[in-house]
Amino acid sequence: MNNLDWKWTKIDACLFNDVLVPIIKRKDGHYWICARIVNSLILDSFENNLSQEAKDYGSLVGLLCNQDEVKLLNAINLTFKNLFGHEEFNQYDMMVRFDKFLEFYQIVKTTIRLRTTTTTNTITHSNQVNQNDAIQNQ
Repeated sequence: MNNLDWKWTKIDACLFNDVLVPIIKRKDGHYWICARIVNSLILDSFENNLSQEAKDYGSLVGLLCNQDEVKLLNAINLTFKNLFGHEEFNQYDMMVRFDKFLEFYQIVKTTIRLRTTTTTNTITHSNQVNQNDAIQNQ
């Protein structure tokens, strides 16, 4: 797990300023993000009806998590007190390319309304910095 290249990033500093999510660099050189994390922390904040633009975008290509990614995501989740939910990550969780997710998110953000009430757990920069060493050493 220590050999994984990963970092924290923000999806949207305006709408979700305090939300940091882990992205993992894969062998293809691209950063990937766990679909379950962005669904629960970001996309679930929007209404369920997809705009025509979002439908026209098509599907995001997802690949299954590998064993090292599963271990890393579970270590991060455990360190931050189940921020991403109580269910452990597993080899059936999907990863999507971060740049492709951001393209899709821009469409969602500009064409779909936010729900009137949202509850989003957050990882702030200050508590993230204090925990990174513990995660890397697991």
